[in-house]
Amino acid sequence: MTGQPLLMIFSIFRDLSSAIAAAAHVEDVIRYHGAGVDGAAVLAKDPAGKIVYHEVGKPSMPQDAARGAVLGAVVGMIFPPSLFASAFLSASISTLVDRVEDAQLGDPGLRKLGARLAAGQAAFVVVGTEAAVNQIADAHLGYESLARRRLSPRLVAAVSEPTVTSPRDSE
Repeated sequence: MTGQPLLMIFSIFRDLSSAIAAAAHVEDVIRYHGAGVDGAAVLAKDPAGKIVYHEVGKPSMPQDAARGAVLGAVVGMIFPPSLFASAFLSASISTLVDRVEDAQLGDPGLRKLGARLAAGQAAFVVVGTEAAVNQIADAHLGYESLARRRLSPRLVAAVSEPTVTSPRDSE
């Protein structure tokens, strides 16, 4: 995690290949400029309305694993976990969304973004520092719509912190 305030962009493309091409271009920009990205994914809606998830890049260090939690929580607030084609992914995202909702940090505006995605379209979601998100928004082209949102530091903390259980929990 960067420790800086995080933003996200949600850009919609006409199809999966367009979103993947944009993601590849953005990966090149990130490598070249060293942008502070905490997570990125391409999400496609299939004809049945199910969401298929394509992660962009991989965490490079163990502490980067928390980035997946923030990205997963954001994706889960955009699309209900029940819409994911993968049962494992649905369960993982559902756990993160539960943490957000337990902390009363949900953002109904994110669900409205997901409602814009039609069957056959794909979205590119990026979570990162303000400078990185702005740089990425300027670098990728071909999207039909793009939205930027600032993420609550409390939301980021709620999903980034490991869940602590006491020995009594296992009794």
